[in-house]
Amino acid sequence: MPEPLAQYACQDACQWGPDDRAAAPRRFACAGCGSQWDHTQLWTPIDRDGTVPASVRAELARAAGT
Repeated sequence: MPEPLAQYACQDACQWGPDDRAAAPRRFACAGCGSQWDHTQLWTPIDRDGTVPASVRAELARAAGT
């Protein structure tokens, strides 16, 4: 069973990137607050500029099989 995702209050300094410490499913972590995300979540992380990071978009496409 995978380790639970870390969830912290947003610091309005979001910068999401792959968290290579986790195995499957692939996780991403926010450099601003330390929260984690994977494709099974019902929300999509965005960076502080309002964009969905390319690595997150690629993971969503991979998980959808496209």
